[in-house]
Amino acid sequence: MTPLQLLIVLLPTVGTLAMLFAAAFAFSGPRVPGRRTFGVFALLVGTWSGFATLEHLAPGFELKQLFGRALYLGCATCPVAWLVFAARYTGYDRWLGRAQLAALLALPLLTIALAATNPQHGWLWAKVWLESGPVPNLGIEHGWWFTWVHVPYSYLLFGLGLVLLVSRFFSDLAAYRAQIIGVVASALCVMFFNVAYTQGGFTLYGLEPSPLLLPVFTAGIGWSLFRGLLGSSPLSYREIFMAAGEGVVMLDREDRIIDINPAAEALSALARPLEQGLAAAFPFLPVSELEVGGRPLDVRVEGLVLSVHRVPLRGPGDGPAGSAVLLRDVTAEWRERDNLESLASRDGLTQVLNRRAFLELVYERLDGREGEWPLALLFLDLDAFKAVNDRHGHAAGDEVLRETARRVQAVLRPGDVVGRIGGDEFAVLLDRADGAVAQRLAGRLEGVMVEPYRGPDWQLVVGASIGWAVYPADGKDAAALLDAADGRMYAVKRERRQGREATTPA
Repeated sequence: MTPLQLLIVLLPTVGTLAMLFAAAFAFSGPRVPGRRTFGVFALLVGTWSGFATLEHLAPGFELKQLFGRALYLGCATCPVAWLVFAARYTGYDRWLGRAQLAALLALPLLTIALAATNPQHGWLWAKVWLESGPVPNLGIEHGWWFTWVHVPYSYLLFGLGLVLLVSRFFSDLAAYRAQIIGVVASALCVMFFNVAYTQGGFTLYGLEPSPLLLPVFTAGIGWSLFRGLLGSSPLSYREIFMAAGEGVVMLDREDRIIDINPAAEALSALARPLEQGLAAAFPFLPVSELEVGGRPLDVRVEGLVLSVHRVPLRGPGDGPAGSAVLLRDVTAEWRERDNLESLASRDGLTQVLNRRAFLELVYERLDGREGEWPLALLFLDLDAFKAVNDRHGHAAGDEVLRETARRVQAVLRPGDVVGRIGGDEFAVLLDRADGAVAQRLAGRLEGVMVEPYRGPDWQLVVGASIGWAVYPADGKDAAALLDAADGRMYAVKRERRQGREATTPA
């Protein structure tokens, strides 16, 4: 084999291997728009070039015809992959669904079927013969299907892809125009030599130039597209991105997801959020409120609290290239904050509101309440609590206070709130209650307070005196209501004391 023959054979062979590498690279990298489709395109170009190589190397005429027809597996379908790639890459792919893709593939699949059955009808190759030259090659007179269907349809798809790329060139940032220029220039070179072959009979030493040159130009397209990714997305960065506990969603300038890590994907409402809109993949996010570079927002979803922050992404020319949404789980921080707030507002012994928190609640309920339904306030004081501490110790006294809080809470209605405002003093805020309701609940509380308190080695009856006050008749602020209820409570306590003294023998 002469050096020229070796070169002609090696060129498509190396191109085929290059296309397989390009396809593997495209399928294994980040899922940026168009990357996977470019992988399919490279794989089909490699198929075309690979069967062309086998055709050149095949020793017999029949075997050369077999491989020559097989190359239509890539030749007929790569224009569809090119158009889909251009649509995905430029973002003009909303029209592209499964039905549309099936329609685009209908004619290429029919071309493949006609190539397989060509000896029976000659629609694709009207005549075929073996030509001598540096590399013995098939001489082909193409049939009407090749001339009037396959070639125009392929050129139409390639042309539409170029239109999409050129239209994006005029609307895109300068940082990305170099990419598009490289893609368009490579594609135009491919089309130039293919048109020269189909329309003018141009060959390279008797061989069709497309399978020889297409891998070279496709490699140029890949280099134009992905050299930035090779330079800015090293493996270590990718590993950190995928392993991060914080969810990260990468978006293009149209808010479509171009990459997502597992932590964010676990929160998505879609099984496959890639290349979907942010709002569709994360319906719980207030997308309209997520300003790029704005303050983080806290969002509740399925028992979690997420801190959501949207940050800008910059391209090579420092222009906007999209944005990233960061999803951080702050549930534990919220719970800790709630616990601290609870500790600050709760009585440590009884776990009801402490005096400060109770009075703040009363002021809050009274604020702007003029003309609305009344509120009532009860003031409860244990009658014989000092004796409990003196006779049974402070542990027994603490248990009495805890049990008193439980008994009061068991009697209250929804919306009523109890607080401990002194050593053995409790107050109850009754919502939507007039004097009659207040007196009725005070009677019920007095009834449960006379039930015995029990401990490990003691049992006693404590009892309680309860006073009440109603807003606005007895006062228009918390202090006035507490004073009024306290006064009634002491009046009740005094009456009981006087009653006991009257019945005690002299």
